[in-house]
Amino acid sequence: MKKSSFLILVSIMLSITLTATILISCDKKETKNKDLILPQANDDKDDKIVAVLPDKNISEPGTDSDVVENELPPESFVGTVVEEDTYYMVVEPNADEEEYEISKKIRVEYLHDHVDYLYGIGRKVVITYIPPITGGSTITTDDIRHDGFAEFELSVQYRQDSIPARFAEIQYAGLLTLVANNRDFDEDASDYNLYYYGLHDVYVKVDGDTLPLKEALHYGKITLDGLIAGCNWKYPAVSYDDGGSILYSCDGFKILKYHTLDGNRDIYIGTNDMDINAKNATAVCIGAYLWKDWGLRLEARDVSFDGATIVFDPFEADVTGRLQTGEAFWLEKMDGGKWVAVDTLPLIDYAFNMAAYGIDSDGETELRTDWHWLYGALGGGRYRIAKEVMDFRETGDFDKQIYYAYFEKPYGSDYITSDVMTTFSYEEDLEKYSNGNYSIKTDGFINNTMTLNAENTAVAVELAMRELGIDQVSMHSISYWCGINPENGEELHKIVFPGTTWHRFISEDENGNLVMTDNSDGSEIKTPTQTVYLNFDGITRLIVTENVYTNG
Repeated sequence: MKKSSFLILVSIMLSITLTATILISCDKKETKNKDLILPQANDDKDDKIVAVLPDKNISEPGTDSDVVENELPPESFVGTVVEEDTYYMVVEPNADEEEYEISKKIRVEYLHDHVDYLYGIGRKVVITYIPPITGGSTITTDDIRHDGFAEFELSVQYRQDSIPARFAEIQYAGLLTLVANNRDFDEDASDYNLYYYGLHDVYVKVDGDTLPLKEALHYGKITLDGLIAGCNWKYPAVSYDDGGSILYSCDGFKILKYHTLDGNRDIYIGTNDMDINAKNATAVCIGAYLWKDWGLRLEARDVSFDGATIVFDPFEADVTGRLQTGEAFWLEKMDGGKWVAVDTLPLIDYAFNMAAYGIDSDGETELRTDWHWLYGALGGGRYRIAKEVMDFRETGDFDKQIYYAYFEKPYGSDYITSDVMTTFSYEEDLEKYSNGNYSIKTDGFINNTMTLNAENTAVAVELAMRELGIDQVSMHSISYWCGINPENGEELHKIVFPGTTWHRFISEDENGNLVMTDNSDGSEIKTPTQTVYLNFDGITRLIVTENVYTNG
């Protein structure tokens, strides 16, 4: 046999052998993960999630129609690497992740053998996968990031916009605040500091939530290296010839990443007037007010006109004493990308009781907080309530810091689904109400003093609902008008809350008692339509209730 013919024959035999090996390998993979069939990756999808689910309607294997694409959107979570090899890792999801409720440990199998790279035991990683989690808490993906979520938004809080003066116990000695060292979040990371320049705090909106930047860094939702990588394409920058320092101009603030010849690699986040000389400013450490991981989360529940129930939920608490809180609080509102303290009512002098409430370490602790007496009615928007929490060891020996619970208030227009009329005749309304079909109330109101500037619909609707004692979540068809009282030229809001009609049906229950249930065959029941008139100072002037009658 000629040498060339022999080589061709050997080549064909090797190709057949290699094909058989690949088929056997794929068959083993399918047996290992019966609910997740993985196609061979190609060069265009090396860093993508590749997964398809079996088509239950097809029984013949080996055809292209054997599988269908999974149409579920990808999910992401942050976890800590506790075990890893070149072809898998085991992670513990963060306790605040939904995946934590599914499994305390999740096995992540790679699409490719990571022969040249390991993430590192103890490192926080962001894992994106196609749900559901299958095969006994196992997912398959190569979409794993060690620098946090790629998508995030930063906002800052200036010192002058931070907590009200009567609450402020921090005396700033200079422009700079030493926030943290990069190794506080990853002991194997580069050694450099994070500073705030002229700022009270920095917040990041990431993974569907808004958190203080230091908290997000601690939980691995973002990293300082990832932050700078994001700046490289999000914001315009100025480079310096000191070794490579860069100053990024953001929306309302700046970020400075030093890269000097003498080895300075620090990051500064500061006001718009910050420049390359920021490192020369006077620094101060406000350690007691820097965010610490005490394993505590706050949530605002049952938000109403008067206040909310603040829920303290500790998990894996890392404290040296007992967690406590008091009655003091303040409100802040998101305005123009930053948190701004809400103005208290004018001409009001106030103080909080010096009470201390223990926070249960084994379950939720609820504390009802009333803010209407201090702030009046809140307009629509995104808010947070600040509470001071202490890690109390003994008298004179404690740490304290601020925690926030976030909530949203609908705008007045969110309640109004009927057509909005811009004007009404106050005189014509009064004449209509004089025919005996209405009851009129002119005094004894809850909103009897100037509460808040109520020129906008949002505040007016909330005040009217408060006056009638109506729960905001149950109203969806309010009508609104604006007009003038001709007697004194006073501008007035007119808000109409329509009545409802249903039918009743009398029957006997299993014990022979007569009960009333809703039924279209029964007699008609009505609740009255109520109309509230209030002025632009938030003072109620008139309530009109339609007289209704029950048939049968």
